[in-house]
Amino acid sequence: HAPIMLASLCLALIASVALCFCGSVDGLFLDFNKSDGSFSISIDSQVWFNSSLTKLHSTSWRENSKGTLKLTGCVVEAGSDSFGSFERYACEWATTTSSSGIQFQTAVRVYPEDSYVLVFEQTFPTGLYNTSIGDYDSPLSVFPALQIAPGRKLGYLHYYDFFAGYRIQTGIFPQNYIGGLKGGPISFFDSNYNTLVLSSMSSFTTSIMQYDNSSNTLNMGVQGRIKTIPSNYKLEFVMVEGKCKRGVSCTFSEWGNRLLSKYGKSRATPESSTVIQYLGYSTTAYYFYNPGYINETDGDYERPLLDFNSYSQSLDIPYRYYLIDSWWYGEYNIYNGVWMWEDSHVLLKERFPLGLEWLHDQLQLPYAAHMGKWVSTTPYADPKLGYNFTIENGWALPQSETFWEYIFANASGWGLDTIKQDHMNEQIEVMNSTTNDVYFMHDWLMQQGRAAQRHNIHIEYCMDYPIIIMNSLLVPTSTHSRAGGDYVPKNSRNNWKIATTSIFLWALGLYPDKDTFYSTSTEKVTINPFAPFYNFTEPYPLTHAIVSSLSAGPITPSDGVGGSNASLIMMMARQDGLLLKPDSPAFNIERTWLSRSLGLPGPSGEVWNTHTTIGQYTWYYVFGCELSSTYHFVGSDFLVPWDESSSPSLVYYEYEASNPASMDIQKYNGQTGITIPSGTTYGAAHLFIVSPVLSNGWVFLGEVGKFIAISRQRVVSLSVLGSDDIQLDIIGSYNERVTLAFIRPSSSSPSFYTCNVPASGRATFSTSTQQCTPA
Repeated sequence: HAPIMLASLCLALIASVALCFCGSVDGLFLDFNKSDGSFSISIDSQVWFNSSLTKLHSTSWRENSKGTLKLTGCVVEAGSDSFGSFERYACEWATTTSSSGIQFQTAVRVYPEDSYVLVFEQTFPTGLYNTSIGDYDSPLSVFPALQIAPGRKLGYLHYYDFFAGYRIQTGIFPQNYIGGLKGGPISFFDSNYNTLVLSSMSSFTTSIMQYDNSSNTLNMGVQGRIKTIPSNYKLEFVMVEGKCKRGVSCTFSEWGNRLLSKYGKSRATPESSTVIQYLGYSTTAYYFYNPGYINETDGDYERPLLDFNSYSQSLDIPYRYYLIDSWWYGEYNIYNGVWMWEDSHVLLKERFPLGLEWLHDQLQLPYAAHMGKWVSTTPYADPKLGYNFTIENGWALPQSETFWEYIFANASGWGLDTIKQDHMNEQIEVMNSTTNDVYFMHDWLMQQGRAAQRHNIHIEYCMDYPIIIMNSLLVPTSTHSRAGGDYVPKNSRNNWKIATTSIFLWALGLYPDKDTFYSTSTEKVTINPFAPFYNFTEPYPLTHAIVSSLSAGPITPSDGVGGSNASLIMMMARQDGLLLKPDSPAFNIERTWLSRSLGLPGPSGEVWNTHTTIGQYTWYYVFGCELSSTYHFVGSDFLVPWDESSSPSLVYYEYEASNPASMDIQKYNGQTGITIPSGTTYGAAHLFIVSPVLSNGWVFLGEVGKFIAISRQRVVSLSVLGSDDIQLDIIGSYNERVTLAFIRPSSSSPSFYTCNVPASGRATFSTSTQQCTPA
């Protein structure tokens, strides 16, 4: 029986003697028993988990505790991977009826130079047949099976179901926990901010976790409807402890950075695509199955979209792309799914008589376009075309990269920038092959992704299970995902709550998409009683607008002609439509999880935080909404720690959309914090902007009239050059008027300065000269 410290200084290897690692106990601590393959996992000398049974299903269950799965031996091997050098504790198992050799291998990899990670493996050297247990929510193979150590109380956060796990689960584990096909990563934590994340690490579309109440274990393995496992098939799960020791969001960040590095995927950036970078217009609300001119659900959409484009230009709203939703190919009211998906007169003769390419030429703007689940009557399934479609239960799914090549080559001609791959949960559940075949779902996503990459088309996932988000690590052109429910009349009061799913998405390099919204409270569809938004009005556009900016993701208002609030929309973007973003999406503060899971003090509603860092200084954004009681946001609530050495003092003000220049400046006290008022509706939204006092005593409050007052899309650099001189390098569009706010050391009120951006798009502003010069 051998204790193994992952941060090791020495390794003694003797054939029949256990291994011993010596060194720091920081990080995860594995205590492994070579005689039976059991182990425990500790943090800070406290056992968190003990291993339990190992089993698999092939015709019948084979289990080590029942003698039908026998351990034939464990060995220790050295190796290395993207995480570093490792010691691999590998065990081989055989069934009592086996006549073809070893059927199952399990292993744990520990990293002597990185004590904050463990990897668990399952391998099937000879493959398995008749494996299905008929339940995609339970694994057909189990390793590891983890039990919470006796007396240990761990809070948890679990991502579950569609919209990237939007139906989160939290509590004291395993209270309320449901895993399976719809499940995703789990974060475990204690009251001291010790936190870890546990997830799949490969074979994402077939790897699941589920809690077994009979054995009180969290079981990991192959999804339980898979019928056959090919030889040498392998899946891995990873456990990462947060070195940051600051809770859920920073631990997810560390976990995600490891996986992004492992798979060589670059994190999406504001420049990744037009949809991420610029303000867009969505047809998902006012014009959703509503041409707006006739009392029908179908009809010519060319006229309303051209009219809206002229209307928005008259208001100087700089939309840079159009999102055309499922109505464009007749999903609901004609074909009940995707029948065709191209610029074809056969498909579009009623909705786009002159075609998508013609409209694209008129608008001079690219598209983002919706795609749902495929119907079995699709003409693309004709064998004469040579595409491989699987047809089941009236539905279909392509299994052919040449098909996606055709689709995206065609779409490039009519201006497609981004495909919104929607209804993914439905596509998975209406077919059997998606859950019966070990490669089927993986191949669908990879074939689509490779073809999209060749045509520089980006992918947004929607109604996606967490396994889709995990698999996005393999899809370079996947850039964002919907992070909450649809903006529809029954859900507008909730779909803005996206800070939690943003943690998961951002960790894996994806931007969250809040979905569209009406920008006024008076917008209403009245002409068409069959339209989904008939007679709906949005009571609180401001909340949706603030959240959209805080998301750092796409922003797509969805008004009709005459229904736009241009001033509200322009609080989110520059004059050229470039979105002003924080450095990361806003996340729930950590005391949210201590409160909701462990019953400790915390906010009684939504309290989020994000930031922008320019040089050595950091500005913070604090958001609160739907609080049943007042909350005091104190210094420890900043998700990016307040560096008091470079910014010993902070000031803050609440953003007033009705009069952005009205700034009631307050000094920030880290003990008493910012008082966020309570409110019973989602209209009770409060945005506070927190600014550092610079080294010369000045305060830069940012750009007036923008939710994200300090962003890298406006301020390139800030330099303190003297007691009365701050120099800003700013960027914008030609002749854009930018109003900047500062507080002088001798004043408690802001001073305002205006800079007109020159033709170069870049200027330098100096407080000493109060001038803006071309850069």
